[in-house]
Amino acid sequence: MKVLLVRTDSQLGDTIFETCFYREIKRHFSDAHITVMVCGNRRVLENLPYIDEFIWLPSRGIKRLLYAFLALAHIWQQHFDVLVSLTPTWRMRLFNKLLRAKRKFPFEYRLGVPAVENYKNILTRLGVTDIDSSYTLVIPLDARQTADEFLAGCRLTRGNFLLLNPVASCDSYTLSLQKVTQIIEQLRLTGVTEPIVILDYQNKYKSLQMPGVFRFTSNDVLAVAAVTEHAGYVLTVDTAISHMAYAFSLPMTVLFTDQPKVGLPRAKSLEHLISFAPPSEDVQVLWAPGSVNAISVQDIVAVVSKRFYRRKKSV
Repeated sequence: MKVLLVRTDSQLGDTIFETCFYREIKRHFSDAHITVMVCGNRRVLENLPYIDEFIWLPSRGIKRLLYAFLALAHIWQQHFDVLVSLTPTWRMRLFNKLLRAKRKFPFEYRLGVPAVENYKNILTRLGVTDIDSSYTLVIPLDARQTADEFLAGCRLTRGNFLLLNPVASCDSYTLSLQKVTQIIEQLRLTGVTEPIVILDYQNKYKSLQMPGVFRFTSNDVLAVAAVTEHAGYVLTVDTAISHMAYAFSLPMTVLFTDQPKVGLPRAKSLEHLISFAPPSEDVQVLWAPGSVNAISVQDIVAVVSKRFYRRKKSV
Protein backbone atom coordinates (compact mmCIF):
# COMPACT_ATOMS: atom_id res chain seq x y z
CA MET A 1 0.00 0.00 0.00
CA LYS A 2 1.42 3.37 -1.05
CA VAL A 3 0.51 6.23 1.28
CA LEU A 4 1.11 9.92 0.63
CA LEU A 5 0.77 12.52 3.39
CA VAL A 6 0.97 16.18 2.47
CA ARG A 7 1.51 19.11 4.84
CA THR A 8 1.86 22.55 3.29
CA ASP A 9 2.60 24.44 6.51
CA SER A 10 5.38 24.09 9.08
CA GLN A 11 3.36 23.73 12.30
CA LEU A 12 5.67 21.79 14.60
CA GLY A 13 3.03 20.77 17.13
CA ASP A 14 0.84 19.25 14.43
CA THR A 15 3.87 17.35 13.15
CA ILE A 16 4.18 15.71 16.56
CA PHE A 17 0.49 14.73 16.38
CA GLU A 18 1.16 12.91 13.15
CA THR A 19 3.80 10.56 14.53
CA CYS A 20 1.13 8.20 15.84
CA PHE A 21 -0.41 7.99 12.37
CA TYR A 22 2.85 6.98 10.65
CA ARG A 23 3.60 4.40 13.32
CA GLU A 24 0.13 2.84 13.21
CA ILE A 25 0.12 2.65 9.40
CA LYS A 26 3.40 0.72 9.49
CA ARG A 27 2.22 -1.46 12.38
CA HIS A 28 -1.01 -2.56 10.70
CA PHE A 29 0.04 -2.60 7.04
CA SER A 30 3.32 -4.44 6.64
CA ASP A 31 3.56 -3.55 2.94
CA ALA A 32 2.98 0.17 3.49
CA HIS A 33 5.31 2.62 1.77
CA ILE A 34 4.92 6.09 3.29
CA THR A 35 5.84 9.24 1.39
CA VAL A 36 5.62 12.55 3.24
CA MET A 37 5.61 15.95 1.54
CA VAL A 38 6.37 18.52 4.21
CA CYS A 39 7.02 22.23 4.28
CA GLY A 40 9.68 23.80 6.48
CA ASN A 41 11.09 22.01 9.53
CA ARG A 42 11.24 18.23 9.12
CA ARG A 43 13.60 17.55 12.05
CA VAL A 44 10.97 15.65 14.06
CA LEU A 45 10.00 13.45 11.14
CA GLU A 46 13.37 12.62 9.59
CA ASN A 47 14.39 10.54 12.62
CA LEU A 48 11.26 8.38 12.58
CA PRO A 49 11.78 4.84 11.26
CA TYR A 50 8.30 4.74 9.69
CA ILE A 51 8.77 7.15 6.76
CA ASP A 52 10.21 5.78 3.51
CA GLU A 53 10.48 8.94 1.39
CA PHE A 54 10.57 12.70 2.02
CA ILE A 55 9.59 15.44 -0.39
CA TRP A 56 10.69 18.70 1.19
CA LEU A 57 9.35 22.16 0.36
CA PRO A 58 10.94 25.46 1.49
CA SER A 59 8.76 27.30 3.99
CA ARG A 60 8.62 30.53 1.96
CA GLY A 61 9.90 32.40 -1.07
CA ILE A 62 9.94 31.80 -4.80
CA LYS A 63 11.77 28.51 -4.28
CA ARG A 64 8.70 27.14 -2.56
CA LEU A 65 6.59 27.60 -5.69
CA LEU A 66 9.26 26.00 -7.88
CA TYR A 67 9.71 23.06 -5.53
CA ALA A 68 5.93 22.62 -5.33
CA PHE A 69 5.64 22.26 -9.10
CA LEU A 70 8.56 19.80 -9.18
CA ALA A 71 7.01 17.81 -6.34
CA LEU A 72 3.66 17.68 -8.12
CA ALA A 73 5.35 16.44 -11.29
CA HIS A 74 7.16 13.75 -9.33
CA ILE A 75 4.05 12.64 -7.44
CA TRP A 76 1.83 12.72 -10.52
CA GLN A 77 3.86 9.89 -12.05
CA GLN A 78 3.11 7.64 -9.10
CA HIS A 79 -0.09 5.89 -8.16
CA PHE A 80 -0.94 6.14 -4.47
CA ASP A 81 -3.52 4.07 -2.67
CA VAL A 82 -4.10 6.62 0.10
CA LEU A 83 -3.71 10.39 0.16
CA VAL A 84 -4.01 12.26 3.46
CA SER A 85 -3.95 16.05 3.27
CA LEU A 86 -2.92 17.47 6.61
CA THR A 87 -3.43 21.22 6.28
CA PRO A 88 -6.82 23.00 6.01
CA THR A 89 -5.64 25.65 3.52
CA TRP A 90 -6.50 26.57 -0.08
CA ARG A 91 -3.10 25.21 -1.20
CA MET A 92 -3.90 21.87 0.36
CA ARG A 93 -7.33 21.77 -1.25
CA LEU A 94 -5.68 22.44 -4.62
CA PHE A 95 -3.13 19.67 -4.04
CA ASN A 96 -5.95 17.35 -3.07
CA LYS A 97 -7.67 18.03 -6.39
CA LEU A 98 -4.54 17.61 -8.49
CA LEU A 99 -3.01 14.53 -6.88
CA ARG A 100 -4.12 11.05 -7.83
CA ALA A 101 -4.99 8.41 -5.26
CA LYS A 102 -7.58 5.64 -4.88
CA ARG A 103 -8.75 7.04 -1.55
CA LYS A 104 -8.43 10.62 -0.31
CA PHE A 105 -8.77 11.77 3.27
CA PRO A 106 -8.77 15.52 3.90
CA PHE A 107 -7.79 16.30 7.46
CA GLU A 108 -10.28 18.60 9.16
CA TYR A 109 -9.73 20.38 12.45
CA ARG A 110 -12.72 20.20 14.76
CA LEU A 111 -12.82 22.69 17.59
CA GLY A 112 -12.86 21.04 20.98
CA VAL A 113 -11.74 17.64 19.64
CA PRO A 114 -8.16 16.43 20.27
CA ALA A 115 -6.41 16.40 16.90
CA VAL A 116 -5.32 12.81 17.35
CA GLU A 117 -8.98 11.79 17.07
CA ASN A 118 -8.90 12.89 13.43
CA TYR A 119 -6.01 10.54 12.72
CA LYS A 120 -7.79 7.75 14.56
CA ASN A 121 -10.85 8.38 12.40
CA ILE A 122 -8.79 8.00 9.21
CA LEU A 123 -7.19 4.81 10.53
CA THR A 124 -10.63 3.44 11.40
CA ARG A 125 -11.86 4.14 7.88
CA LEU A 126 -8.85 2.18 6.62
CA GLY A 127 -10.03 -0.79 8.69
CA VAL A 128 -7.75 -0.44 11.70
CA THR A 129 -9.39 -1.27 15.04
CA ASP A 130 -6.47 -1.57 17.49
CA ILE A 131 -5.11 1.98 17.57
CA ASP A 132 -2.32 3.29 19.80
CA SER A 133 -2.73 7.08 19.74
CA SER A 134 0.41 7.96 21.74
CA TYR A 135 3.00 10.21 20.12
CA THR A 136 6.49 9.07 19.18
CA LEU A 137 9.56 11.30 19.44
CA VAL A 138 12.89 9.82 18.38
CA ILE A 139 15.73 11.91 19.79
CA PRO A 140 19.09 11.40 18.01
CA LEU A 141 22.46 11.29 19.75
CA ASP A 142 23.53 14.82 18.79
CA ALA A 143 20.37 16.33 20.30
CA ARG A 144 20.79 14.30 23.49
CA GLN A 145 24.40 15.41 23.81
CA THR A 146 23.38 19.06 23.49
CA ALA A 147 20.75 18.60 26.19
CA ASP A 148 23.04 16.57 28.47
CA GLU A 149 25.79 19.20 28.31
CA PHE A 150 23.31 21.92 29.26
CA LEU A 151 21.78 19.90 32.10
CA ALA A 152 25.17 18.91 33.47
CA GLY A 153 26.46 22.49 33.26
CA CYS A 154 23.46 23.70 35.30
CA ARG A 155 23.61 20.69 37.66
CA LEU A 156 20.09 19.68 36.75
CA THR A 157 18.78 16.14 37.13
CA ARG A 158 15.66 14.39 35.91
CA GLY A 159 12.53 15.72 37.56
CA ASN A 160 14.20 18.36 39.75
CA PHE A 161 13.40 21.46 37.68
CA LEU A 162 10.44 23.35 36.31
CA LEU A 163 10.45 24.02 32.56
CA LEU A 164 9.03 27.38 31.46
CA ASN A 165 8.34 28.02 27.80
CA PRO A 166 7.12 31.60 27.25
CA VAL A 167 7.78 31.89 23.50
CA ALA A 168 5.36 31.29 20.62
CA SER A 169 5.34 32.19 16.94
CA CYS A 170 2.90 35.07 17.47
CA ASP A 171 2.83 37.93 19.98
CA SER A 172 -0.58 37.12 21.46
CA TYR A 173 0.76 33.72 22.61
CA THR A 174 4.14 35.01 23.89
CA LEU A 175 4.70 36.04 27.50
CA SER A 176 6.42 39.38 28.03
CA LEU A 177 9.70 39.68 29.93
CA GLN A 178 7.84 41.49 32.69
CA LYS A 179 5.27 38.71 32.97
CA VAL A 180 7.92 36.00 33.10
CA THR A 181 9.79 37.88 35.80
CA GLN A 182 6.63 38.29 37.87
CA ILE A 183 5.75 34.59 37.54
CA ILE A 184 9.20 33.49 38.74
CA GLU A 185 9.22 35.97 41.61
CA GLN A 186 5.80 34.80 42.80
CA LEU A 187 6.75 31.14 42.46
CA ARG A 188 9.73 31.79 44.71
CA LEU A 189 7.49 33.54 47.24
CA THR A 190 5.17 30.51 47.35
CA GLY A 191 8.09 28.23 48.17
CA VAL A 192 9.05 26.83 44.76
CA THR A 193 12.83 26.76 45.23
CA GLU A 194 13.64 24.27 42.47
CA PRO A 195 15.63 25.41 39.42
CA ILE A 196 13.68 26.90 36.52
CA VAL A 197 14.70 26.41 32.91
CA ILE A 198 13.44 28.96 30.38
CA LEU A 199 13.28 27.93 26.73
CA ASP A 200 14.59 31.00 24.93
CA TYR A 201 15.70 30.18 21.40
CA GLN A 202 14.81 33.74 20.33
CA ASN A 203 16.91 35.31 23.12
CA LYS A 204 13.98 37.43 24.26
CA TYR A 205 14.80 36.94 27.94
CA LYS A 206 18.59 37.27 28.01
CA SER A 207 18.35 40.28 30.36
CA LEU A 208 16.62 38.12 32.96
CA GLN A 209 19.25 37.34 35.61
CA MET A 210 17.86 35.49 38.62
CA PRO A 211 19.39 32.85 40.93
CA GLY A 212 18.41 29.31 39.98
CA VAL A 213 17.04 30.37 36.59
CA PHE A 214 18.72 29.03 33.44
CA ARG A 215 18.04 29.74 29.77
CA PHE A 216 18.24 27.01 27.13
CA THR A 217 18.78 28.80 23.83
CA SER A 218 19.17 25.99 21.32
CA ASN A 219 16.84 26.16 18.30
CA ASP A 220 17.17 22.42 17.66
CA VAL A 221 13.67 21.15 18.36
CA LEU A 222 14.88 17.68 19.35
CA ALA A 223 17.47 19.08 21.77
CA VAL A 224 14.58 21.04 23.29
CA ALA A 225 12.62 17.78 23.46
CA ALA A 226 15.54 16.08 25.24
CA VAL A 227 15.60 18.84 27.89
CA THR A 228 11.80 18.77 28.20
CA GLU A 229 11.88 15.03 28.82
CA HIS A 230 13.90 15.63 32.03
CA ALA A 231 11.57 18.27 33.51
CA GLY A 232 9.51 17.67 36.62
CA TYR A 233 6.78 20.03 35.50
CA VAL A 234 6.08 22.12 32.39
CA LEU A 235 4.56 25.59 32.21
CA THR A 236 4.13 26.61 28.58
CA VAL A 237 2.18 28.77 26.23
CA ASP A 238 0.30 26.89 23.52
CA THR A 239 3.13 25.61 21.32
CA ALA A 240 4.75 22.32 20.37
CA ILE A 241 6.23 22.13 23.87
CA SER A 242 2.82 21.08 25.21
CA HIS A 243 2.76 18.27 22.64
CA MET A 244 6.24 17.18 23.71
CA ALA A 245 5.25 17.20 27.38
CA TYR A 246 2.21 15.09 26.55
CA ALA A 247 4.38 12.65 24.60
CA PHE A 248 6.59 12.25 27.70
CA SER A 249 3.58 11.99 30.07
CA LEU A 250 4.66 15.08 31.98
CA PRO A 251 2.26 17.16 34.08
CA MET A 252 1.80 20.66 32.69
CA THR A 253 -0.05 23.92 32.74
CA VAL A 254 -0.76 25.39 29.30
CA LEU A 255 -1.62 29.05 28.68
CA PHE A 256 -4.09 29.91 25.91
CA THR A 257 -5.80 32.89 24.39
CA ASP A 258 -8.75 33.12 22.01
CA GLN A 259 -6.78 34.71 19.17
CA PRO A 260 -7.02 32.48 16.08
CA LYS A 261 -3.99 30.81 14.56
CA VAL A 262 -3.46 30.51 10.83
CA GLY A 263 -6.13 28.36 9.21
CA LEU A 264 -8.23 28.02 12.36
CA PRO A 265 -11.35 29.88 13.46
CA ARG A 266 -11.47 31.98 16.62
CA ALA A 267 -12.19 29.84 19.67
CA LYS A 268 -15.46 30.55 21.46
CA SER A 269 -14.59 28.81 24.70
CA LEU A 270 -11.72 27.13 26.51
CA GLU A 271 -12.91 23.70 25.37
CA HIS A 272 -12.49 24.78 21.75
CA LEU A 273 -8.82 25.54 22.30
CA ILE A 274 -7.67 22.13 23.41
CA SER A 275 -6.35 20.02 20.56
CA PHE A 276 -3.19 18.33 21.82
CA ALA A 277 -4.85 16.45 24.71
CA PRO A 278 -8.04 16.39 26.76
CA PRO A 279 -7.79 18.30 30.06
CA SER A 280 -7.01 16.01 32.98
CA GLU A 281 -5.38 16.00 36.39
CA ASP A 282 -1.97 16.30 34.69
CA VAL A 283 -3.05 18.71 31.94
CA GLN A 284 -4.22 22.02 33.36
CA VAL A 285 -5.21 24.95 31.17
CA LEU A 286 -5.62 28.67 31.77
CA TRP A 287 -6.78 31.24 29.28
CA ALA A 288 -7.73 34.86 28.77
CA PRO A 289 -9.12 36.77 25.77
CA GLY A 290 -6.71 38.78 23.65
CA SER A 291 -3.35 37.59 24.94
CA VAL A 292 -1.76 35.10 27.31
CA ASN A 293 -0.35 38.13 29.12
CA ALA A 294 -3.90 38.85 30.30
CA ILE A 295 -3.87 35.70 32.45
CA SER A 296 -3.22 36.78 36.03
CA VAL A 297 0.11 35.91 37.62
CA GLN A 298 -1.75 34.77 40.74
CA ASP A 299 -3.79 32.22 38.78
CA ILE A 300 -0.71 30.84 37.04
CA VAL A 301 1.32 30.55 40.22
CA ALA A 302 -1.55 28.99 42.19
CA VAL A 303 -1.98 26.18 39.65
CA VAL A 304 1.72 25.56 39.00
CA SER A 305 2.86 25.54 42.62
CA LYS A 306 0.08 23.16 43.63
CA ARG A 307 0.63 20.73 40.75
CA PHE A 308 4.41 20.85 40.90
CA TYR A 309 4.49 19.83 44.55
CA ARG A 310 1.88 17.15 43.98
CA ARG A 311 4.18 15.78 41.29
CA LYS A 312 7.18 15.86 43.66
CA LYS A 313 5.32 13.91 46.34
CA SER A 314 4.38 11.18 43.85
CA VAL A 315 7.92 10.71 42.52
